[in-house]
Amino acid sequence: MKPLSKHMQDLIEIVEATLRRPRPLNEFEALTLAEIRRIDALPAETTRHTHAPLVVIAALEGLQHTDGQAPEATPWLMLIAAALPLLKDETFRQLCAERGVGRG
Repeated sequence: MKPLSKHMQDLIEIVEATLRRPRPLNEFEALTLAEIRRIDALPAETTRHTHAPLVVIAALEGLQHTDGQAPEATPWLMLIAAALPLLKDETFRQLCAERGVGRG
C-alpha cells in the first residue's frame, strides 16, 4: 500500500495537469482522489495533513460538473490554483510525519 504522501504527490501532478488543460479525470486520477478520501476516513495513529487535499478534491469534483467550460469552470480553477501551495506544504508535512522527522 502506498503511503498517503505518495497519493498526495500524485494529486499535485493531477492539479498541475488540470490547471494547464482542464479535462475529465481519468480512472487512475479518480482512484487517487478516492484513496485519499478513504485514508482520511480511517482512524489515525499520528497527525495527518489532509485539509488541503480534501479542499482540492472537492474543487476538482466541482470542476468535473462544469465539463471544464468557462465561465462555470473559472471559480473551480481559481480555487484549485489557490489551494495548490497549501497542498504542496501539507504533502511535505505528511512526508516528514511518515518519516518521523522535520515539521510533521
